[in-house]
Amino acid sequence: FPDFMRGHLKKEEVAKFMGDNIDGFIVNGSSYPCAVKLFSGSQFQSTLDLDASFFTAKTCDVLQHWHLKYDQQGSSLQSNGSAPIAMETLSGTKREDLRKKVKAYVERVTKEAAFADQVTDSLKTTDLPRKILRIVQRYVSRTDVRSECRNAARHTNKSQSIIAKKALAIYSMKYIMTRDLCLTPETITQLKDSGLVPQNNPWVTPRVLARQVKALVDEAAQKEMTQLFELFTKAMKPKQRSDWAPSLAAFLVLCLYMEAVE
Repeated sequence: FPDFMRGHLKKEEVAKFMGDNIDGFIVNGSSYPCAVKLFSGSQFQSTLDLDASFFTAKTCDVLQHWHLKYDQQGSSLQSNGSAPIAMETLSGTKREDLRKKVKAYVERVTKEAAFADQVTDSLKTTDLPRKILRIVQRYVSRTDVRSECRNAARHTNKSQSIIAKKALAIYSMKYIMTRDLCLTPETITQLKDSGLVPQNNPWVTPRVLARQVKALVDEAAQKEMTQLFELFTKAMKPKQRSDWAPSLAAFLVLCLYMEAVE
């Protein structure tokens, strides 16, 4: 987790970013709460549903967002309008609630049929990562089903695929961190009357809210990575054959993760 990639997501940096760019959560003399749905890939059906609020911007910078666009000529940066939406307070129970929502969103994403295709959408010269992720996703799905059957009989909760599931979750979080969290078309339309959400672009981001969310995704990714290596250690010591497949699956996904970060 190189600092130059995530330094702006530290708690104090996020607070500074909000203080530098937000004048207050009062719009035209009153508070303006809103419900939003975010997504991080056009092929994903899952959304991150949050309660937030409109704010009055202190700078024009926070009302625009640079997007990386891919086309036949290559890639280019384009500036689009950003919606002035954020969570006013993010501490205590609200922070924990958001953490749980983020975790559930990541879990849903890793189970989607289009998961492997979406998270490798920028790879044009090789299909290998896509194939590996499909295989591991299918393996986790099948072992989960078998584990549920065994657990029903033995009254246990242990799943042999937990190490592979964590690896997929980490890869999903890496993808979310490197993509824009956009408002769904439904949300854009619902918030049209506010006059604060751009309507001429299908990729509208709430820049401040997205940074708040990604700060927690970053924390979760570090925690999951630590737990993954702890599971590797436990799996490698007894050298049981039943640990070979999940360990190999997790290791392959981790290799893809490191390659993607590079």
